[in-house]
Amino acid sequence: MEELIRNIFSEEHIKVPGKISAALRSKFGKGAVSVEWSQKDSFYEAVFYLNQVEHIARFSNSGELIDYRVNLAPDELSSAILGFLSGRGEVMNVVAVHTPHNEKGIVYEIILRNRDLVRYELLIDQDGKLLSEKLL
Repeated sequence: MEELIRNIFSEEHIKVPGKISAALRSKFGKGAVSVEWSQKDSFYEAVFYLNQVEHIARFSNSGELIDYRVNLAPDELSSAILGFLSGRGEVMNVVAVHTPHNEKGIVYEIILRNRDLVRYELLIDQDGKLLSEKLL
């Protein structure tokens, strides 16, 4: 009932095709709650909670999972990644990016702030190898 009321009063209601919502249920099960959908040009995006942790999943128009992202606490990073980050600055935000069919497996988007309060976005693989770095 709450979702129905929210949809009635929301400014923009997204009509999600059955194959897209079925793909979400197939991948994340009934544990995915508080699902909010948005539609981009070439994909649908679902923001939801699973085990009280926010997730963001993107699905192609055909229902294939493109990727999903999970917010993490810095202490959830592996020792290899923490070792790489040691002495580089303060970890502000960590997102684990899970991409099916990616040979690198999970990669981590990390926002880091150095001593001069300059923020960087780092992309690091599971082994602690820097894949990219950009100034924010």
